[in-house]
Amino acid sequence: MLPSIFRLKKKNDFDRVFDLGKAKGGEFFTLKAVPNNLPISRFGFIISVKTAPKAVSRNRLRRQTNEIIRLNLAKIKTGFDIAIIFKRTASGKKYLLLEEDLYSLLVKNGLFLRNSK
Repeated sequence: MLPSIFRLKKKNDFDRVFDLGKAKGGEFFTLKAVPNNLPISRFGFIISVKTAPKAVSRNRLRRQTNEIIRLNLAKIKTGFDIAIIFKRTASGKKYLLLEEDLYSLLVKNGLFLRNSK
């Protein structure tokens, strides 16, 4: 699991990301990012009941994405608040497909360090 300091928790933080963040969309996710003036990047995961009606499916998607971020934390630029919004197409997809789409979104947003992956 992603350590607590790397997670967005407060409503104000999420609101700031949604109000000021720039969005890029992929096949399974929409990613919004905004600078946070901190020495770390923080992540928030948003998955609706419409995306995955069963709680088991929602939690599985969240855990898988959490693990992708945790394993690659050193390769992601610091100083950003990032909200990852799941699309309906993400439900039931394999880990490697989710990982590939998230990597491409991080690269599109300029959040992945060079010579990574």
